[in-house]
Amino acid sequence: MKKLFDIFNVFIVLQFVDEIGRKWGKEKWKIYGKKGGKRMGKFYLKKMKKIRMKKRKKDKKRNYNGKKIKKDDNRKRKKKDEKKKKYQNR
Repeated sequence: MKKLFDIFNVFIVLQFVDEIGRKWGKEKWKIYGKKGGKRMGKFYLKKMKKIRMKKRKKDKKRNYNGKKIKKDDNRKRKKKDEKKKKYQNR
């Protein structure tokens, strides 16, 4: 009987502690906002920055439709031709 009573007491204490924890958690939530504490926020921002950089790298290779950008081989040839013309006209 005594053991049962002890177990019951422990449960009551745990419940009480849990309630206090929840209340404190809510207060903390109000203070720090959704990202948690300052350190947490710092790491979160770093992580987001990395993700953004990765996306940007991918975006350079693709246009806004998500299709791969084909490199224009004629561009280099045109530049060379222009240079040649420039020097020929001297």
